[in-house]
Amino acid sequence: MKKIALILFFIFIISKLFCVSQFACIFTLLNPSATDVAFGLDSGTANIWNTNPLSVWSNPAKLGYHKGFAFGYSHDLWFEDVPGINDMYLRSSYVSFGWNGIGILLPALCSNGRLGTCMDYGEQEEYDEDGNYLGSFSAYESDTKFAIGINTLEIISNLIKNRQLTFLQNCADLSLGYNYDIIYSKLGYKGKSFSTGIGGIFRLSLSKFFEDFDNLFTLDLASGVYLLNPSKLR
Repeated sequence: MKKIALILFFIFIISKLFCVSQFACIFTLLNPSATDVAFGLDSGTANIWNTNPLSVWSNPAKLGYHKGFAFGYSHDLWFEDVPGINDMYLRSSYVSFGWNGIGILLPALCSNGRLGTCMDYGEQEEYDEDGNYLGSFSAYESDTKFAIGINTLEIISNLIKNRQLTFLQNCADLSLGYNYDIIYSKLGYKGKSFSTGIGGIFRLSLSKFFEDFDNLFTLDLASGVYLLNPSKLR
């Protein structure tokens, strides 16, 4: 009798369970920089020549090459070619400041009081486990990113005035970067998470080794690497 009662109890509990599986935070894999996307550098980690703050998405080490203030903003209608979907937007807004080999990235006002990058999914309807309409809500996900980049050789060269060191810095440099993201996801219920990333860029200027040609052309080779959530790589 106890076994029957226990079985009935579990059946009653399970019948009241209700859960929804959703893919969240996919928008964090979308490059908000239209310049990078247009030149086929959607996930390029070494495009040090594009100093738009939105380009830092693919590697925080790029901040080591930023000079002065910069502001980047994008506003894209998502799925614009799909009939019936006209209220999904990807927006991103950031500012950066670079000085003597040190660069920082800060989020700016994006939309509806949110900072950084935001994916708006428009008005969504909500139902309970019995199919009863509960109302509508504005669904969105946001990613507020903070980042820093340090161009190691440039900093050392500025601190230690040495002719040989300055020449080395002109020929090559190594930049390191770190980012910290605060992610919110409101797809029915609001969730909060965090993400980190580390990156590095090595640049080699071959034209600097040939003084006769340095004034005629510039030949820089850059290689980069970016690890998202490195603490979870086990």
